[in-house]
Formats: sequence, structure tokens, C-alpha cells
Amino acid sequence: IAFLESLAIAGIVIPGVLLLFGASAVAGGGTLGIWVALSSALIGAVLGDCLSFFLGKTLKDHIRDLWPFRKYPQWLNNGEKFFAKHGGKSVIIGRFVGPIRPVLPLVAGMLDMPALRFVSINFISALGWAPLYVLPGYLFGASLQRDLNLPEGVSSLGWLILAIAAGLFIFVRLSHWQLNPDSRLYQALHNWVDRQHNVRIFWHWLAENRSEKPVFPLLSTILTLIALIAFSFIWLPDTESSFWGELNHSTHTYFVELKNPWLDQLFEISYALSGMSTLIALSAPLVIWLLLKRHQIAALHIAVALCFVFVLTHLLFGVSRETAGATLVYTLLAAFIAQEMSHHQRWWIYGLSMLPVLVTSVSTLYLSENSLTETLAGIAIGLIICGATRISFSRHNRRPISADKWLIGCLLLSLSGMAIVLKMV
Repeated sequence: IAFLESLAIAGIVIPGVLLLFGASAVAGGGTLGIWVALSSALIGAVLGDCLSFFLGKTLKDHIRDLWPFRKYPQWLNNGEKFFAKHGGKSVIIGRFVGPIRPVLPLVAGMLDMPALRFVSINFISALGWAPLYVLPGYLFGASLQRDLNLPEGVSSLGWLILAIAAGLFIFVRLSHWQLNPDSRLYQALHNWVDRQHNVRIFWHWLAENRSEKPVFPLLSTILTLIALIAFSFIWLPDTESSFWGELNHSTHTYFVELKNPWLDQLFEISYALSGMSTLIALSAPLVIWLLLKRHQIAALHIAVALCFVFVLTHLLFGVSRETAGATLVYTLLAAFIAQEMSHHQRWWIYGLSMLPVLVTSVSTLYLSENSLTETLAGIAIGLIICGATRISFSRHNRRPISADKWLIGCLLLSLSGMAIVLKMV
């Protein structure tokens, strides 16, 4: 994993931090000794960077003609700017900076950095990187093994959650590759729209106008449609039918057999974090900050979306209010953060936003608060409202939302509010 996470191109796609934590936790459970785990991560990271470096040194500017750099030249351009600014230090700094990490060794080779110097700096930086990325997961796995007598199903549940999270990261990453405004698919669709009079009017009416070239919220539209279809398949059929009934029953049985005092406390805390009062405590200060910054329309969209999910989950039977609220809040906040980044960097923000949604979903199932179909329907509702909110806001998104010192104060206020709510719970 460390080798692939450090390798050019592969490291951009693979959710390395997540996979390293999972593998380290398994190693900490007794599979590998601490020094073997650290040495493996160290060697993998060094070899991955060295291979990228020598590829850059061998291919030089021919790399620009290869996929994906032919399609996304800014990846190399950003790496070159970073390298020009920091010199040899960029190898050390870049190892800990996610978006440019897999590209810098390649750029160092292209720019003819002396091989011995690169290998030396690379090895030194890996000495600090390996413990930082391995020890948290390893200690977590070791603490579980020593202090707890957990049921056998915990390991399978952990691997399942890890696999789903990794799949979500990869899906989000690939969708941003294929559907960003510079992609062939987007351009082909745009050309088709230009030939359809009524569709063209609708397309340009909804398009975001923050640059010279308007951008239609294609990803948000596709997300909304997929979530609507998923909701119809999950919520409309009779959940007592053979398929959904058996699935709900087997899921409930699995989590009942998994019950453990330590897990009870863990999932009760994570479940409390998804309560509507906690989500309001998180969102309200941010909405107030947007109003103070005169982003009234953005604040209005977030507030209306929160009210809508609250009302809708009370009106619809068989929908998890907790998963719907958590899905909406975390994905919508991720969307507003990501809009201030380039299209090619937004995927990891969206990927991270799905982690608390995943934890909330598992918590509701473990505590038997909702069935599997209710949990999945809640996620679908949250995604539908999030996508619709982003589509509606897109035509009003004309100026950037810049962070300032007051935002830090609002974030601290949000955390304080969440802590107070959790203490009350």
C-alpha cells in the first residue's frame, strides 16, 4: 500500500491514508510486529518515490504526452511550481501534502535533480512519514487486541467498512475524472446541448458563472438522479417482501450478535453526532458566518435544505432521520468547501464527507435504531436534497466564499455547540 500510495498516478487514485490505517490496525492486532510494519511502510514509500523519480528522469518531457498528464497538464505544472519554489525541500514537504505528493518525485526526475541527492532526501523524509502514517492505526489495532474481547464479527465488519470507504473514494475520484468540465464526456454533452434550443436555455440558466466559461452542475444533476432512482428501488417496494425482508432480518441478526459493551459506547457517541440537534449546532454558526460575509443566498440554501430534510423525514415513513440529516449536512458542507478548489482537487473533499455518513449508518444499524432499508433510504434522501440544493445554488454562485479569522471563530463555536449537545445527550 505504501508503495502504490507513493507511486505517480496510482497515488492520485488510491485512498492511501485510509488503506494504510486499516492495514496498520490489522498489523497491530498481532499480524505483524511494529518494526516489521514500520520497515515495510518505509521500504514501500522509498521504492515508490524512487521509481517515480527514475521514470521522470528517463522520460523527461515525454511524460506530458502520456495519460493522464496529457489530459490534466496542471498536475505537472503545479508540481513544477512547487519544486521551483522550495527546491530540494519540496521532496520532504511534498511527502506530507496530499494533492501534489504522488507527482513531486516525477517532477524532480524531469528537472534533473541529482539522483543521489533525491534518494537521500527521500529516505530521510520517509523515516518521518512511516511512523506518522503507521503508528496511529497500529496502536489502535493493538489496543483493541489487548484490552477488549470483541466478537469474531468485528474484523469482518472492519474490513467491510474499509472496503466500502475505499470504493467510495475511488468512485468519487473516477467520476471527477470523467465528468469535470475539461473531460471529453462533458464537452460532448455540451456540444449536444448547444444543438437543442430548449435544453440549451435550461443548461445556461443553471450554469455557474464564476469564470468566462459557464459550468453546468453536471455532477450534482447526476447525483440527484441516481439518488432518486436508488430511493425508488429502496423505499417504494414493500420492505416486508422476501428480498428486503430477508436482508433487513439478516443485517439485524448480524449486529445483534456483534453486541459488546465497548462497541455500545463507541456507536452511541457516533450516533449522537448524527442527531438533528448536533447537526444544527454544527451548521448554525456557519450559516451565521455566511450571512455576515453577505453570502445570503448560500446561507438561505443551507438553511432551507436543513428544514426540508427535517420536515421530509418526519412525513415519510421508513426513512432514517439520522442518516438523512448526516448525509445532507456533511456532503453539503463538503460541496461548499470544494467549490473554492479546482475541479481536479475536489474529489478528496467529497470522499472524506462520506466517512461520517458511513459511520452514522453503521451506528444506526448497530444500535437497532433503523433497519437497513431505512438507513439506505435516509442516505438517498440526504443526497437528493444535497444535489438539488447545489443545482439551485449554482446559478447564484458568482463570487468566491473566502475564509477569514471569523470563520475560525464560527468553527470553534460549532465544535463547542456539538460538545454541549453531546454532553446533554
